[in-house]
Amino acid sequence: MKLSASYCIDQNDNLCNFGESWDAFAFANASHDMTGGLLEGRSLWDFIANRETRKIYQTLYTRVRDTGAHGEINFRCDSPVLKRNMELVIEPWGDYLLHTSRLVSETPRPLNRLFTQAITQDPHDAYLIMCSWCKRVKLDEAWFDSDIAMKQLEAARIAIPDISYGMCEDCFARHDPG
Repeated sequence: MKLSASYCIDQNDNLCNFGESWDAFAFANASHDMTGGLLEGRSLWDFIANRETRKIYQTLYTRVRDTGAHGEINFRCDSPVLKRNMELVIEPWGDYLLHTSRLVSETPRPLNRLFTQAITQDPHDAYLIMCSWCKRVKLDEAWFDSDIAMKQLEAARIAIPDISYGMCEDCFARHDPG
């Protein structure tokens, strides 16, 4: 199934105007708490705590608002049993910025419990850090594919802690606006 989803942010970066397919996309990602009705009016920044990721989005938003040209970002949006490559297009839409995410490809995989863990906005040493762009996980100061990280945690018989999103050095270098 080729999923896509859209939403807008207003001039204050509050979430609004969720497209018809948003809720279906949230359910497909096992994110029942992320339906449009529950997100409407909330600040986008409630969901992007990582400083580097915020910088990239803020710079892109400024450019789109100032020039009227669209911006694009490629990212991963995995579910517990699928690896998903996505494309996000951000474009002006009246007083709003329209965000349209489109599924580029998906690959089935065995259940990865990292994607069933709670997400926290408060990074701390006790949490695993997952790159919000490529879904690699930081273990012992190195970044590993989420499937490899899951196997390492299972082999070490380590209970899987909550996840905090961050950004790996490779993704920051690829997306840094300058």
